[in-house]
Amino acid sequence: DRATVAGIRAALAAGEPVRVDILNYRKDGTPYWSDLSIAPIKGADGTVRAFVSAFTDITARVELTSRLEASLSRAESADRAKSAFLARMSHELRTPLNAVIGFSEMMTTRVFGPMNERYARYAEDIGQSGRHLRDLVERILEMARMEHEDRPLRADAVDLADIAEQAAVLARGDIDAAGAT
Repeated sequence: DRATVAGIRAALAAGEPVRVDILNYRKDGTPYWSDLSIAPIKGADGTVRAFVSAFTDITARVELTSRLEASLSRAESADRAKSAFLARMSHELRTPLNAVIGFSEMMTTRVFGPMNERYARYAEDIGQSGRHLRDLVERILEMARMEHEDRPLRADAVDLADIAEQAAVLARGDIDAAGAT
């Protein structure tokens, strides 16, 4: 790198120490990275009499840094893709879920007239399942926001009986089909 070599020459001409990372080449032409340190040795009168230099092969460190930077770039790209996917899926899921919930509520409240109790119960189940799915979508989005904004998780008390009842409603068809109670 011409700029690095020029910087080394300028420091040496000024009698100043210099430390740089440079790309060097072995006799066989193989490149390697060096941490090069050059310091002037001054005589009693303050004039530079000689220079002492030391270098360390830092090729492994430079390559590791490069791989880490590439990995970080890929991870950031994947995170942006995940966020975009979640935002898009959120919209795509919420729109039909809101329609399902709305229609089930219209059926449950019998807006268009009477309905037998069996179908009314199914309409309630559809509404409850739709609300459950909508809540799951919201929780997934909230977790993604928390992760992106580095917000801590918050623990809250939950009503296990309510969760069990919701699970039973969601599994009612499978339970009935299996003849279980």
